[in-house]
Amino acid sequence: MHEPITAVTLYLRLNAASAEAHSSRLLVTRSSMQRKACWPLSHKIDMIDSVLRGFTCTIYMIAQPEKVDHCSEGEDWVFDGAHKLESVFEFMNDGFALAAGPTTGAELNALAGKKFSELLPPVKLRIKQYPCMVNWIAPEIATDPDQLRILWERLNRAGVKLNDFELSIPAIAPLIETVLRPAVEFYTGTPLFPGTESKRGSLERCLQVLLALIDMPDFRGSQNGLVKAWQTAQLGDTMAKRAEAVLTKGSIWSENLVRCHKIMLDLKDLAVFCNPVSGIEDIAEGMRRTELPFVLGCLARRFGRIEDFRSQKIGLAARLRSEIFSKSPEDLLAELGGGGRNATFQWKLMQKIEGISGAVVVQPRRFTKKAQRSALVLQGGLCLECKCPILKDQLFEGDHVLPWSEGGETTPGNLQILHKHCHQAKTAAS
Repeated sequence: MHEPITAVTLYLRLNAASAEAHSSRLLVTRSSMQRKACWPLSHKIDMIDSVLRGFTCTIYMIAQPEKVDHCSEGEDWVFDGAHKLESVFEFMNDGFALAAGPTTGAELNALAGKKFSELLPPVKLRIKQYPCMVNWIAPEIATDPDQLRILWERLNRAGVKLNDFELSIPAIAPLIETVLRPAVEFYTGTPLFPGTESKRGSLERCLQVLLALIDMPDFRGSQNGLVKAWQTAQLGDTMAKRAEAVLTKGSIWSENLVRCHKIMLDLKDLAVFCNPVSGIEDIAEGMRRTELPFVLGCLARRFGRIEDFRSQKIGLAARLRSEIFSKSPEDLLAELGGGGRNATFQWKLMQKIEGISGAVVVQPRRFTKKAQRSALVLQGGLCLECKCPILKDQLFEGDHVLPWSEGGETTPGNLQILHKHCHQAKTAAS
């Protein structure tokens, strides 16, 4: 259904209180279904030129009456046309001044240098009353991830061809908003993603690879195929199922990404990613796209708790450094075999990583009561932290001399007995 709505009417709905006052739904121009804003100033000015010329502007929207967190009437999400609306709204807020361009019309050229507040009242009124043709997406389409993806692709064919992540944005909007975008903030500037900005979803795609590697250890295929298979298996085939999946499993996925991040930083601290000759961290781009995500995903699957990984990280780091990251991508390809760094190579790589991590036996963290009593006798009944006697009615605990999280073994040779309060203080200080 097409419906003409004036620019000022839409503008007033950007504010929840204003929308409530007019019994309207809140307008969300850039929801989780949208890519990041990327129009340069010239495009924004061209949009104002289109308004002045009276060119028709079509906006696609999805009604979200059930989303009442900010407005009791619900929300309307812009599906396509966010840049157009945002340009008009920004100009109405005096966000930029007009400037003549190679394709701008005579009327706009005569207004060059002026902001909205500097225009004559009749011109302001024309801009405010500019009719936007709103195309409301039918519920049967809005709730179907496959149809949304097809519509999204076809609406965006005029520009740069969308990559796999960009094509999936509307269909995985709940996942992006709740899990991926928060993780992007702490993965930026790391060995996995040294850049400062995730362009066209490059980091978001990589994060989905990590999640898929943790949940789907038996998948054989490309990384794109792995991500698509994970989305189908974990998210479901309707938008309602996908929202529910994120609600019930989103915290687990977020925790998995946090654990991968901690594993990566621990390996970085142990110089796993450093060039063996120069000592400088310089992972080849091919390794950054394949070896590193596979290492992180496999290790996060093998070690469900970061403490378990840290108890073995020194030995693991040594093997990962010597058997994977000290080699060139070409040497590792030759070792594993295959015609290229394709799905076959990735499967063999995962088997190799699992062989390294699977050989590790995670030690128990707690010392037995028998071992603690024996150690206390050898210590002469003294707490080795405060050097005071451990009295009969005082609680005591076994402590790793070399911390368990640093690979210290749970053996009598690495055991010392401390007052419980001394042990807690020592742990808190570290």
